[in-house]
Amino acid sequence: MDTNCVSTKRPEYGVIILGNGGSGKSYLCNMIIGQDRFETDCRRESVTTTTEYHRITTGPSDLLIYNVPGLIESHQETIERNKREIIKAFKQCPISVVIFVWTQVDGRPLPDDIIAFRALQQAFQFSNKSLMFVVNKVPSKREGIFLAFLTQILNTMSISLEDIFCIETLNPDENDKLDFTRDRLLHFIAQHHEKEQRMYGDIIVQYNELAALRKALKEQCLLIEANKHTLEFQIERMAKEYEVVRKKQEKSYHNLIVELEFARELSIKEQLQDVRKKIGKEKGIKKKMEKGCEIAKDQFRMRCRGNENTNVAIGGVVGAASGASLGGAAGAGLGGAAGAGLGGVAGAGLGAGAGAGLGGAAGAGLGGVAGVAIGIVGGPCAIATGAAGAALGGAVGFAAGTAIGGAVGVVAGTVIGGAGGVVAGTAIGGAGGVVTGTTLGGAISFLYKCRKERCKLLKD
Repeated sequence: MDTNCVSTKRPEYGVIILGNGGSGKSYLCNMIIGQDRFETDCRRESVTTTTEYHRITTGPSDLLIYNVPGLIESHQETIERNKREIIKAFKQCPISVVIFVWTQVDGRPLPDDIIAFRALQQAFQFSNKSLMFVVNKVPSKREGIFLAFLTQILNTMSISLEDIFCIETLNPDENDKLDFTRDRLLHFIAQHHEKEQRMYGDIIVQYNELAALRKALKEQCLLIEANKHTLEFQIERMAKEYEVVRKKQEKSYHNLIVELEFARELSIKEQLQDVRKKIGKEKGIKKKMEKGCEIAKDQFRMRCRGNENTNVAIGGVVGAASGASLGGAAGAGLGGAAGAGLGGVAGAGLGAGAGAGLGGAAGAGLGGVAGVAIGIVGGPCAIATGAAGAALGGAVGFAAGTAIGGAVGVVAGTVIGGAGGVVAGTAIGGAGGVVTGTTLGGAISFLYKCRKERCKLLKD
């Protein structure tokens, strides 16, 4: 996928997912993205043979989700190819966080996973804050066993349980469970710090040495199991400690959701206040137009008293009535339609109501004024005056109703409907509205932005 590697001025941050073939790297990438972007398979053989990534635009920066080949293979030639693909990912996006995906059998980590991780850790020397472990398809009752074995086997490396995320086997039809796990995983990733990943040596894996390494690891596991009392104590302790960490992770995620909901409600309230202010201004315009109509009518009546020709009266009345009718209808129709259409579900009620009411009033007022004025000017012919009053009154009323009714309807509908849509899209999970790209875009974008702001405040 070299064609995707386009140099841009926008900052790029990577999530590079490592692990052996069949560990579930592609599945994990798809879970983060929120769509089936990469091919998945449950076989131990590699499905991914070249470095791939999915770009997500998150405001001022880009997030690159990398899916790379597994390291351990059945031929040295394939191992060397995979090493080159792994190195390519880090060269393309050095500022990254790293996820290593573990698999288990009966709660024990696979020897090839341990060999692969040790080789990668020795080459890149990942720091704790930019490195995460994801244990894929591990039953909750086996989490303590896995963690007990892993900590003893990797005893030279300090491992924090807060950097470990366990995923149970999930069925495709368990949508709620899938969404919840995905949202927690996004939040888990966002708690870590991207770092410039550098190579400090070669990735050393020799196929002809794998058999001896596997044998040594098997013997190490037998020694751990031989000390049964210590192992049982370790399993119980690790299970309890990880349960505390899991609850802490879930609480942190829940607090974020509460903050998002509070921000959403506050945003809607503020935008509703803006709408009310704008409606209040439009009402003031309406009152001024009504007052202008009354003044024009009074002037018209005074002139009619000294004029024997009733054509003027007929023209004014017909013009005013026609302007009020056509202007009101146009204002109500377009104002309601604009409010309902652009506002969507959230803005339909207020958008339609505000547009119809103010559009009708404005159209009636201006239409009336225009009809009266043309009636005064029109003169001697009752029919001509009435037609002119109706035409001009209707035209002016239509324009006024369209402008004011449409404007208020659009403002009310767009602000309220748009606010609901944006907030729903930003929230995690629905944040969903965050989405093919939108779901993830909203969620991880927001999480990264929150963390960046927190870091900025701490520095200040």
